[in-house]
Amino acid sequence: MRTHSLTNSVVFLVVFILILSLAGFGVPRGGWHYGQARRPHRPAEILVKPMPGTTIQSIAARYQLTVIDQVTDLAVWRLRIPPTVAEEELLERMNRDLTVDFTDYNYLMTSPEAQQESLAFVDQTDPPFIDGSSPPGYFNPEIYDQIGARPAWAYSTGRNVTVAVVDTGVNRTHPALQGHLSLEQAWNFIDGNPNPEEEAGGRSSGHGTFVTGLIARVAPEAKILPLRALNREGIGDTYQVAQAIIRAANAGAQIINLSLGLTSPAYVIDDAIEFAAGAGTAMLASAGNNNRDEDQYIASNENVLGVSAVDPRDFKAAFSNYGAYVGVAGPGVQLYSTFINRQFASWSGTSFSTALVSGQAALLKGMQPALRTEDLFDIIRVAADNIDSLNPAYIGLIGSGRINCIAAIRILQ
Repeated sequence: MRTHSLTNSVVFLVVFILILSLAGFGVPRGGWHYGQARRPHRPAEILVKPMPGTTIQSIAARYQLTVIDQVTDLAVWRLRIPPTVAEEELLERMNRDLTVDFTDYNYLMTSPEAQQESLAFVDQTDPPFIDGSSPPGYFNPEIYDQIGARPAWAYSTGRNVTVAVVDTGVNRTHPALQGHLSLEQAWNFIDGNPNPEEEAGGRSSGHGTFVTGLIARVAPEAKILPLRALNREGIGDTYQVAQAIIRAANAGAQIINLSLGLTSPAYVIDDAIEFAAGAGTAMLASAGNNNRDEDQYIASNENVLGVSAVDPRDFKAAFSNYGAYVGVAGPGVQLYSTFINRQFASWSGTSFSTALVSGQAALLKGMQPALRTEDLFDIIRVAADNIDSLNPAYIGLIGSGRINCIAAIRILQ
């Protein structure tokens, strides 16, 4: 009798959910992340998306929460939890509430290099900047031959393409970046102002400038939009990163470089990625630097191209994460690029292999502006040089191969 009653209850619930879906009300996503409070997150902050027809004010009143603000263009709100309320118990209750689409922590996100505690090595020779020739490590490294960038420049330099870099900011006065930046829509989500300048003194200071310099070298006529969503320690949160993704898409960026991540998905980032993908923006993200077969989010999102790293001989970089979600590999060992305080430096990481692939994507979009994101990613993957014989233990786990810019250009011809 109890079994029969339970069966009827399950059938009723399934039918009820189906009716809600068909009626256009949607089904709450609920407690996907409940029980993961030990993941680093902003204390006393949660992100909430009401179901259609429900106001955030009614939810806030019901659970004694304070509304802080809204994620631009998403029906997602950031709320503060009073000190008398236990976070986990609150999320458990709210994720059973059929008027709430989801409730999630405001998780912390980091650059892979901050997580790995990888450091840049500043060029102490203080080379003068001479456009096109100095420092030679910036203009003449073998890395651009390895990825086939030089012959690709005869066909495309990324003109009329904007690449948004969601990172620690940029050294705006760096001589090598003059003429490469698009600052009209730049924003600092850490301090809440339009100045995306890098902040010195942290373990990730210079990270965004380094990424920007690599993109500028691969796609020298692309414009780079700096969006500061990580602090000088390489840490931001899902609310800030989601805001940056939305701003990049609204600013018309064709490409977003996301050299950051966390260990599992976050609803607000999913929604921001869906928004940007709907606007036709291509997003690329780093696979991470833990040398593990694990899904690094954002790189594992189905709308994003995940990038691993190889060394100058095309062997998997010792630090690079790997997995079936990775789309392609790029060089990521001891790259040389721009750094804070108008300096240059060497650094290793999947953040930087991702920057090279973002530069390649800019070349392809510059050659064919109407290229759809799925076709762009397919071309990048198909054109990559197969390096399976060098990495037999990682076949199918570090992507289709190491990027080849000129091979990709020839597919478009």
